Amino acid sequence: MKILLTGGEGMLAQDFLSVLDQFPEFECYVPPRKELDITNQEQVEGIIKNYRPDILLNCAAYTKVDKAETESARAFLVNGISVGKLAEACHRSGVKIVHLSTDFVFDGSNKCPVTESNPKAPLGIYGKSKRDGEERIEASAADWLTVRTSWLFASHGNNFVRTMLRLGRERDEIKVVSDQFGSPTWTRDLALALCKLIRGDVKNYIHFGGLNSCSWFELANYTLKQAHQIGLIQTLPVVTPIQTNQYPLPAPRPAYSVLSTQRYQELTGSLPMKWEEAVDSVLQRLQEKSQDERY
Repeated sequence: MKILLTGGEGMLAQDFLSVLDQFPEFECYVPPRKELDITNQEQVEGIIKNYRPDILLNCAAYTKVDKAETESARAFLVNGISVGKLAEACHRSGVKIVHLSTDFVFDGSNKCPVTESNPKAPLGIYGKSKRDGEERIEASAADWLTVRTSWLFASHGNNFVRTMLRLGRERDEIKVVSDQFGSPTWTRDLALALCKLIRGDVKNYIHFGGLNSCSWFELANYTLKQAHQIGLIQTLPVVTPIQTNQYPLPAPRPAYSVLSTQRYQELTGSLPMKWEEAVDSVLQRLQEKSQDERY
């Protein structure tokens, strides 16, 4: 099975490439950004025609949640209009599109895990642009799968876990929001899930995230304590819980975006990782990397 991967420099795409050795039936082509910008229709059409993939896995996205409030045209171009054109190009060529979306398409008013059929009601421009992409895929007549996920982290790239480690080395106290809840998700676990979903020819919407949930405060507290225990940070800072209104940001965040993974579990027979286990794995990798660099 031939997979064309967009957004190859991103956190998820890199982990997707790292797990492919477990799926020998997959062949993957990752064009460099200069050869495939999803906003360039000519490039999109040319690469699909030349490579002739079975699957287009779209990991390209505009992800600057706060900047999107003032860069709405760019957000909608990348996350909405261009995604729709990708899907149309896939339909014309008989290619299935597998697209990544987000918990930000929901408003966070739920009190229990959000299912695939929950109504979409994004709060900010980023979420609205991602909803636009979802709806354009639905309208395209393409064969499609949209995977919604949340709170991504990894041992590489810009993410919350790595930010906490940096702040843990720089500060004695870190204030972290304690009234927003989600399902922290290791991109490597998500990459494995994507491979299983592609192999199983799953369609429509799927939610994938960490098996359990927590607040940003709980995630920060656990990350720093574990990092201190294995020597990634020398001094353990005080982590102070604050409310969302004490840390105002340009874009609103959903207060509760825990995603139900029941459909994923039923279709694949697999369980996502618990976020604590995933954080431990990421910290272990960072520790090994720091030791390699030291020697």
